[in-house]
Amino acid sequence: MHIKDSFSKVIMVKKILILLMGVVALGFTSYSQKWTLLKCVEVARQNSLALKQNQVLIERNRIALIQSQHNLYPNLSSNLNYRINFGRTIDPTTNDFENQSISQNSLSFSTGMVLYNGGALKNSISQSKVNVETAQLDAEQFSNDLALTVVQFYIAILFAEERLDNARIQLQTTTEQLNQVDKLIAAGARPEGDRLEILAQQARDEQAIITNQNAVNANKLGLKQLLPLPTEENFEIDRPAPDAIQPSFIEENLNAIYNYAVDHRADMKSGDLKIKSSELGVKIQKANYIPTLTLGGSLSSLYSSLGRRITGTQTVKSPVTVEFNGQQTTLGIFNESPTFGKNPYFKQLDQNLGYGIGAGVSIPIYNNYRARGLVRNAELTVEANKLSFEQSKQTLKNNIQTALNDYEAAKKTYEAARRSAAASQLAYNNMKAKYDLGSANTFELVSSKNRWDIAKVEEILGRYEVIFRSKVIDYYLGRPVNIN
Repeated sequence: MHIKDSFSKVIMVKKILILLMGVVALGFTSYSQKWTLLKCVEVARQNSLALKQNQVLIERNRIALIQSQHNLYPNLSSNLNYRINFGRTIDPTTNDFENQSISQNSLSFSTGMVLYNGGALKNSISQSKVNVETAQLDAEQFSNDLALTVVQFYIAILFAEERLDNARIQLQTTTEQLNQVDKLIAAGARPEGDRLEILAQQARDEQAIITNQNAVNANKLGLKQLLPLPTEENFEIDRPAPDAIQPSFIEENLNAIYNYAVDHRADMKSGDLKIKSSELGVKIQKANYIPTLTLGGSLSSLYSSLGRRITGTQTVKSPVTVEFNGQQTTLGIFNESPTFGKNPYFKQLDQNLGYGIGAGVSIPIYNNYRARGLVRNAELTVEANKLSFEQSKQTLKNNIQTALNDYEAAKKTYEAARRSAAASQLAYNNMKAKYDLGSANTFELVSSKNRWDIAKVEEILGRYEVIFRSKVIDYYLGRPVNIN
């Protein structure tokens, strides 16, 4: 009885620990926020740094589009200069040399525009529009990929929690068997050694609980990092009823799914647009072979601190020497002479105003292979994008084919696991009845229960494998993210 008492104490301590763990877990769960799949997807998209980087790239392409559109308009620039000269210098308003300090101010406006450059401006606008749409599609595709990853973690948590629940039920069943054996041993109907195999099974069940709890925690941590959330934050997902979690109905074949994906997936549309963008790039570079016609104009004026203007007149007596009868004499002649004053700033600007207009033609003759090299590189970019697009389509088709094969294999495996679990349960019930009648030993009972436990785990695994594989096909068909 000494061995029995020792084992009973160990069992009692373990029961208390398991009960305390359950109470703590219940307490956390009651105060935790339940995260649905749709909420997880939404938060992951909101917090994704990669998606935010995609938005920055979209905005950059939009800025490039606006800039290319404004290149069609005339530019306008202004220059304003002010300087002071000392000593001998030229007065810019008169072009005379002066030997005093002078301050001067000049200002000008100039404008110009490209009238024709081989369609480079027009093609640049078209290319920028394509680039904006491409960036938006790339962001959309990444968002869809992120949603599928969230689904994968979410289903993995559900699967791990189901296995954990199953492990707890197994422990409870084993504990009930141990209690029953203890009663039979106490009544003298069973030898005391019969409880040792059940105790070993109980220890394995407890180990399975810890293993599955670790799997739950690991998958929760992965999902929290994906969202992302602080690792120390309590996190519980919403667990739909088992019957509510169903695989999607898939009736499309490989060609149907592939054709739909090529026509509707964002990455396929993006690949096609990248080819169009590179083809426009070839046209842009070929414009380097064609003359460029420009039109421009300017307006300028200046001011000088030495600038003067006529403010009035004054009578001035000027001596004039004349000869009369051989005698020279000086006469005084009165003349009207202008008087000068400081010329105001805006008056000078008006007086010194100048403007002009002109046109120019730039004809490329030889530029050291630069234009030809740019065109050839642009043509190679087109070829590279076409090859990349074909590779993407081939990869897509292979992935869809693999997904369909995995889905069909998962369905067959699940059906086999269901039949195995049902048969294992019947076998265990039969063995339990034999054990109760004394026609089977403890080892046979425990072995039968282990086979049933393994079959149940395989059934759970098969079921969630079918669910996830069907969601992968939903992903290629562009269906909304859901597990119900």
